[in-house]
Amino acid sequence: MIGTGNGIGIGSGNGLLSSTWGAGEELFHNDYYVYILEQIGGDFLRNQIDEEMWINPSEGRNLYYWNGTLEPKPYSGNSFYNTKSNGWVSFQTTSQANSLGWSGGGFNVDASNSIVFTPNMGFVFHIALKSAQTYDFTIKVLGTNSTEVPIVFGSSAGAGIDYVLPRDNKWHAFEIPISFFTGLTFGTLTNQNYLVFELGSAAGNGLEVDATFFYNPNASR
Repeated sequence: MIGTGNGIGIGSGNGLLSSTWGAGEELFHNDYYVYILEQIGGDFLRNQIDEEMWINPSEGRNLYYWNGTLEPKPYSGNSFYNTKSNGWVSFQTTSQANSLGWSGGGFNVDASNSIVFTPNMGFVFHIALKSAQTYDFTIKVLGTNSTEVPIVFGSSAGAGIDYVLPRDNKWHAFEIPISFFTGLTFGTLTNQNYLVFELGSAAGNGLEVDATFFYNPNASR
């Protein structure tokens, strides 16, 4: 974990802070593959984005909740970079998750569109998360040929837990080296899920996700 806060992004080094918003050092590099980032952050990176992976139904990229196990959750506070009060991903489990014993949903690109997903060695996966409930959850990054790598987040350290997310309803940022994603095949994604969330089987498990992207920390703007 590299940063915490209540809406202010803190990167792995020097960034840009104002009285109202913060741009962490992670936004001052290049070659971004962006899954989630509110509008101002996206505008800040505009010329550094290699591939748009955020939800955009007009380009065949959608967020689906499976079997009614997830539903939208009202936003709490501001975005990770403190720029807006909406524009990130926020959801929670439903009673259907309890009934079925599982929950899930994810980003999907349809068969008429594609995503060119080709980060290289040395890249980093940045993700900001917020939750108030104590439960373990999994985020899966998917590549081509049905390859996927799960990242397991717990509220405390333990067997099978990759990263610990404090449950204080504040933003916490993680930077995960690309070496973690061994076995993931990069290339052109089409007609598939490419980012999946599994939030357990209890109703009311909430999660907010922002500032999610791969980037090259060795390349400058």
